[in-house]
Amino acid sequence: MLTAENLYVQGRHSALHAPTSLVAEPGDILLVQADGASARTSLALTLSGRMKPTSGSLHWNGDSHPGLLRRRSALVDSPEVNEPELHLRVKDLVAEDLALIPRAERPKASPARWLEAMGFGSSGDLWIEQVPAYERIRLLTALALADSRIDLLVLDSPDRHQGDPGAWLPALKDAVAAAAEAPAEAERARAGRTRAGRNRAGRNRTEQNSGARDLAVVAVVAQLPAWWSGPAAQEGNAAAPAAPPLESADESGVPAPADASLTATPDSAETEVTA
Repeated sequence: MLTAENLYVQGRHSALHAPTSLVAEPGDILLVQADGASARTSLALTLSGRMKPTSGSLHWNGDSHPGLLRRRSALVDSPEVNEPELHLRVKDLVAEDLALIPRAERPKASPARWLEAMGFGSSGDLWIEQVPAYERIRLLTALALADSRIDLLVLDSPDRHQGDPGAWLPALKDAVAAAAEAPAEAERARAGRTRAGRNRAGRNRTEQNSGARDLAVVAVVAQLPAWWSGPAAQEGNAAAPAAPPLESADESGVPAPADASLTATPDSAETEVTA
């Protein structure tokens, strides 16, 4: 479970996103409405443990260590952060993303066999820009979940590709449902060509089936669908951080120095972003 309380990030001149509180439960899709592309990206980075908040708290299953949240979460399709480059073909994107997963956590199949096993066999030669919104989200969430450590997906502005949520929300629902079930497709992709490989894959299937993921999904969007009845939150729904006290003047009219114990608000150069 992801829990954020009064989560706030201050940039050099203004807030990157307003104070926000939310809870993302395993097995659910939480839609978070945020105004402005920069606010959506800032919130997505912070919720996935990639950006250090200025104030507030963020916990994954009760643990506030940012390294744990980064290991257990995946930031998906964030503009100008990790969105796929349009000049890539699908098969090249898959090869790159699978290679970035630690060897012990990645599927053992080749990119081509992984695409076939996951139902993307006919898409390998397409350019990324040719992939429809639903298939794009389905592909990118499947690539994120190819890392067996991932239990939280944070999507940045999935509605920017297709305003109609019917074009991308079903892909997120499919991802949650597939993670909760025995991931037979992923395990078929692990199977080797030899009998020994098939035996190892069978053992892997048994282990994986016993530990199916209870996936939590957070999608930071420009607008909540009018018909959405699931979990939802809004950027800025929490109390604003307290302003520092004003300087007071002595009898001579000279302002007294501010309390040296107060911590200055960090500028954007002090805001930590981690990959």
